[in-house]
Amino acid sequence: HEAGSLVRLQVERGETEVAVGVPAVISNDQKRARIGIRVEDNYRFEPEITFDLEPRGITNAAGLLLAIGVYDYLSADDLVADRIIAGTGVLDVSGAVSAANGLSEKLRAAASAGATLFLLPSANCQDIANGITHGLKVIKVTNFSDAVASLRALRDNPEAEVPSCEIA
Repeated sequence: HEAGSLVRLQVERGETEVAVGVPAVISNDQKRARIGIRVEDNYRFEPEITFDLEPRGITNAAGLLLAIGVYDYLSADDLVADRIIAGTGVLDVSGAVSAANGLSEKLRAAASAGATLFLLPSANCQDIANGITHGLKVIKVTNFSDAVASLRALRDNPEAEVPSCEIA
């Protein structure tokens, strides 16, 4: 082949064969025309993820933590940062977090599992008015963005001020 001429190739893609043309170029040694490939590492996986949710959202109390887990896994943000994080909250499709039941048991179980942080819906703040948090740092959240912002702040500075419930 001459430099600049088209070299026709048959490429198999799955079960299909595709004909492609690749231009020949002069090699570095300038003696003959060649074709070749160049490998580059420039692919970035950015999936578009959608969930088919009922208008109410994720109606169980694991909704907030499920969303945090998915976000942490798919983003480069590393919200968890090797910490054991627990929490509760019903998450709706707008990102709002609603109260959940069984808070006393959840706090006790989280502490037993070694958690240090607990994400708590703001509507549940009255449920810890007696001050029993089992040694967990309780973070008050009203929506998903609050949770992300607080986890980021505490990851970057463990002493950062984040929203919390007033405990009597």
